[in-house]
Amino acid sequence: MTIDDRLAQLELDLHRLRRSTHRWRGAAIVLLAGGALLAADAGPTIFDHVVVRRLDLVGDAGTPLVSLSKTDGGGRLDLYANDGVNLLRLSTNTRGADIALWDRAGTNVAGLWSGSNGGAMTLWDDQGTEHIRADTTGLMLSGASLNISDGNAGTSLIAGAIELRNAQAIPVLGLSASDGAGHIEIATANGTIIGELRGLPDVGGAVVLQTVDGKKMVLLAAAPDGGRFNLMNSRGVPVVIASTGEDGSAGAVSVANERGLPVVTLGADLMQRGELVVRDADGKNARKTRPMRGFTP
Repeated sequence: MTIDDRLAQLELDLHRLRRSTHRWRGAAIVLLAGGALLAADAGPTIFDHVVVRRLDLVGDAGTPLVSLSKTDGGGRLDLYANDGVNLLRLSTNTRGADIALWDRAGTNVAGLWSGSNGGAMTLWDDQGTEHIRADTTGLMLSGASLNISDGNAGTSLIAGAIELRNAQAIPVLGLSASDGAGHIEIATANGTIIGELRGLPDVGGAVVLQTVDGKKMVLLAAAPDGGRFNLMNSRGVPVVIASTGEDGSAGAVSVANERGLPVVTLGADLMQRGELVVRDADGKNARKTRPMRGFTP
């Protein structure tokens, strides 16, 4: 066979290959179109495995009804009403899982989660007020007193003092009346009191936190002229004091040195302007800084 004959044969084979390719392409298009029509008639397509970072099921208005998404701690499932109000959330936390429920007004009314010692639950009313809180350490019911039934219908015991003990029978939470006001004490696992919440007659409420060796470190109190917040150092000396001013209107923050002498005071002057006062180590030689009158930065 000559070179011309070989070239002619190659051109013929190439022509046949092109015709075959066109036929296969047309057949593939017909098969794909037919498969789509058959799938439409047969129902939804079923996938064995779908990988997404977020999946939303939306309603007729385009708002999500169901959302599957990821968080820093794991996965989350949200259910919504037709108007977009989140009604339920199932998610993860650092210790396990959370379940939160909202009503149609968007108020959180129930919660169930994994806590540090096991399961925990809280119920709120439609105004967001907590009424029931329960976990593995105890149960809280809102109200002025705790009624404990003795098993007989129509009778109950009004508890004047309540003590909650741990598995070792050591008191870790106490509720009582002190000077006619409520008094709550919180203790460590070995019974050392580390915090208390009490009512102060004719004053208000107070919260005290202390170390296991009895040193008071934090004081939060309410008084007729305003609130007060104290932080103490290791010797019990208040070194940070936040309170209202002398007339109870403006706020003031004072920082003291380790001797308890105020060296920095931040507050408002009589003209309602901000004022910074810096003193020496003995709490003297005050230098005041305030905005210049009429100055606008």
